[in-house]
Amino acid sequence: MKKNIKNIIILVLIIEIVGLGLIFYQSSLERAKVRKEREKYYIVTDINNNDVLKIEKKYLSPQELNKIVIIKAGNDKKYIIEDKKLMEDVISKFEFSKFVSNSELTMGTEDITITFESNNNVFSISLSAEDRTATLKYNEYSFLVTVTDDFYNFVYELYSKIS
Repeated sequence: MKKNIKNIIILVLIIEIVGLGLIFYQSSLERAKVRKEREKYYIVTDINNNDVLKIEKKYLSPQELNKIVIIKAGNDKKYIIEDKKLMEDVISKFEFSKFVSNSELTMGTEDITITFESNNNVFSISLSAEDRTATLKYNEYSFLVTVTDDFYNFVYELYSKIS
């Protein structure tokens, strides 16, 4: 009887060890997958302790993106861009290399929001109605940034054409 209990305890321990091994293996695979996704877009801290969002433009290509959504403040309509050529045009107007959070900026009234949606990330830019400042949101992170005149004008021209 005691020999059977001993064998059962050993068998249970072996099953637990194998189960824990499988759990750790699965979680390491999941961490590697998440790390690979985060390498596309990552946040670092610069010398002045400001958060910096770095995005490689190739990861915001039409192949990676599902759609671009444009929303005007005060308007309930959403304009969805799924055309790959138009998505390329929007992306080409934007300098995606680096965004630095500037706490000294103030954001006026949000006017137009552009959201770039991929399978794993949501990246949006809300342009101010008054000046060239914008709130850039990447998943749970938020940055106050300035945008170029080229991009600002392009967004308003695009909105006027599609609305």
